[in-house]
Amino acid sequence: MKNLLVLLTPLLLFSPITFGQTNKEIGIRSNNINNLGIIYKKQRKENSFVRYRLAMTSLNMTISENNLIVNGQLGFSIGWEKRVSVSDKFQFKHGFEPFLRGGLNENFNNNFGNTNLDLDAGLGYILGFIYHFNEKFYLGIETIPSISVGSTLVNGTSPGIIRINSGFNSNVAAISAVYKFQSKN
Repeated sequence: MKNLLVLLTPLLLFSPITFGQTNKEIGIRSNNINNLGIIYKKQRKENSFVRYRLAMTSLNMTISENNLIVNGQLGFSIGWEKRVSVSDKFQFKHGFEPFLRGGLNENFNNNFGNTNLDLDAGLGYILGFIYHFNEKFYLGIETIPSISVGSTLVNGTSPGIIRINSGFNSNVAAISAVYKFQSKN
């Protein structure tokens, strides 16, 4: 038993596992009525967070006399957010955020079907601000200029259309409402 304790002591002392409290954040994020997502952040060190974002955009279904159209998109990203204090309630945030996005467009018209599947991967850079109302709640605003590469598969053919996108769209600013909490590891 004593030998086991001697062997485990260095492992416990130098392990990345901490036994204290961890700061975490969870919230909703949107840049318009059709784009709603969930964001979860976990503090790695002071003013540094890893963030996970899941977004559903433009889920639509249109039914007419002989026509059914269903389309929607789903995206997932993992980012590294760093914060710089501007004042006691105001912070600037920035960092890299790789993402994956998929979209589906089904169109059935008079017994004829057409299916488009969009797949994208890219890298964005988070630029934004946070305003802390109190110790548990803040609002944030951000934009994420990005570059991505993607493909559209038409009726299962591979690849249909290949595209490369990049840019900074200042019209797309997302607003987040976030709740902060602590949990044990």
